[in-house]
This record gives sequence, structure tokens and C-alpha cells, in this order.
Amino acid sequence: MPRPQRALGDRPHFVNRRGQRLHYVTHNVDDAAARPPRALLIVVHGFGHHIEACIEQTEPSRFTSSGIAVAGFSFHGHGYSDGRWVHVRRYEHLVEDLADFHTFIVEHLGLGDDVPVFMSGESMGGAVVLLASRPGGPLDGKVAGCMYVAPMCAISPDMMIPQWQINALRVLMAMMPIAAITPIEPVLNRVFKDPKKLEEALADTLVWHKRPRLRTAWEMREATLDVQQGLDEYTVPFLVMHGGADTVTDLNISRELHTRASATDKTIKVYDGYYHALLAEPDGGDDVVRADMVEWILARAGGNSDDDGASKRVGEAGSESAVSAQHERPEAVLV
Repeated sequence: MPRPQRALGDRPHFVNRRGQRLHYVTHNVDDAAARPPRALLIVVHGFGHHIEACIEQTEPSRFTSSGIAVAGFSFHGHGYSDGRWVHVRRYEHLVEDLADFHTFIVEHLGLGDDVPVFMSGESMGGAVVLLASRPGGPLDGKVAGCMYVAPMCAISPDMMIPQWQINALRVLMAMMPIAAITPIEPVLNRVFKDPKKLEEALADTLVWHKRPRLRTAWEMREATLDVQQGLDEYTVPFLVMHGGADTVTDLNISRELHTRASATDKTIKVYDGYYHALLAEPDGGDDVVRADMVEWILARAGGNSDDDGASKRVGEAGSESAVSAQHERPEAVLV
């Protein structure tokens, strides 16, 4: 499938350590010239997506109105960024992209050490954030907290292929790494509950609509195995957010991350009936997720007393909180 002829042009970009130009987007707070933001949120998109669509779903105004600047970039091979379309030769390159962007954007925005940096990683982006921020990772000690949105700690059993196909994938990958013939259905079919959101994604020429390339699929598998090997290690404060009806990434491994991680400030929220794309849920479900994200950040970035009080609804450290499909805002249910 040929990549859409939509060049980077004069769009904002930075250059990663491998010499690739990566497109980025920023939304600063309104009074940034007068005072620094309360915090910076770096949004990290998922497989086959791109930062413009991801930022749009995030609705940055919900964050900037609370003093939280928002920024994000498209990985190499995604969106307007350089690289063969959605071809990941090594998953470690994604981790490098994120680390390079962190260095760039903090300097570009002129942020001091007093402005905490938070990250929100969606699906594949969640795995990348986990790998970058773990002890010994390139962002170890450089982020104040992470939000893992339906993180790709493991592929859902509903999508996993049998072992014999995995063995065949290894052989085929060596011969035709860029072939988009991985024997799984296109991921988009499982991502959205709202048919309108699916239509929008299918109409977006920068969103990958086909099966994963063989090499990319293999690297996604390797990334999940790397994440799973280090579940005990994670010490950075985090919030895991996962849909109860997600059939793309494995909720059980998200729960295992929450249980096993060494972090003392850790919370998991399971949204009953939500699909994989939490920020595209219909009927106001997406607004519940955004509000939880803002509250969680403000509680850790030095918000006012009202913000801090509201944030406790997101869940106490070490807790699991359940959210009903009716999109109410109940107190956290501790288990």
C-alpha cells in the first residue's frame, strides 16, 4: 500500500538521533509568556496512528485550561514523519524517538526543572512509555508520572495467533519484512465502539488500515515480552486506564502490571464496557477518561485544593477503581 503523498513540508519537526525528521504538535497554556505551565503532558500515540489525530482525541484544551501544556509527535514511519510507512525495524527505535522528543520539547518550550513532565501512552505508545521510563531506561528519573491508556503490555488473547503461525512469521519476516500479510485482522475493526469514529479513522489517509507488516508485528511482540519481563521494576507513579471490553490489548496483564510494579503511587481504572479507544468512547464516555487524566496530573503537579480534592476520585495509590458504562463519576471502588 503506497504511503499518502502528504509531505512534512513546513510543519514543525525535530530530528531524531538517526537523522529522521519527526513531526510534532504543541498546545501551550494561554499565559505561557507570563508564567510557565503547571505541568507538561507528552502524548504518545499507538500503532498505525499519528499525533494530529491522537492530540485531537485528547482535546488539549481540557488540559491547557488547567495549566497543563500538551505536546506530542509522530513516531518514525507514522503520520508526516520520515520513514517507511508503519515499518518498525526495531522497537527500541520507538523508545529512542520518545527520549529524543523529551529532550527536544523541554528545551524548545524553555521549561525549568520545576515543571513536572507527565506522559500518556496509548496502546503501543503505552508500551513505549513503559520501556522508556523504567529503571535504566532513557527517561528514568525524568518524568513525574505516566498514564498508560489501554497499554500494549500484551496482545489480547482474542487477537493472538497460534504458535505455529508465530514460528512461520519468524521465517517469513526474514524474507519479506515489509510485507503487510501478518495473519491477524486489521486492528481498526476492534478499536472503536462508535461506528462514526471508525468511519473517521478509515477516511484518514494517514492512519494505517491494513494488516501489520511482518517485521513490525514481530517487533510489537518483542516489545510486549520486554515489558512483561520487567513488570516488577516500574517505580514511577502511574495510572493504568483500560476498557473492560477491550479486545486489542490484554486487560489481565494491565492488572498484573498494577499488582507487581514496585511503585508506591499506582492506580488502575477499569472502564466497564469501554472498547480499546478510550478517548473515542461515545455518549460522554471519553469525557470521563479525560477528566480522570486531568485530575490525576493535577494531584501530582501541585494543583489548588479543589483540584487535589477532586483528584482523589481517580483512586488512591495501590487501588483499583471501577467506572460504570453509564459514565458516572463514582468514588473509587477499592479492591
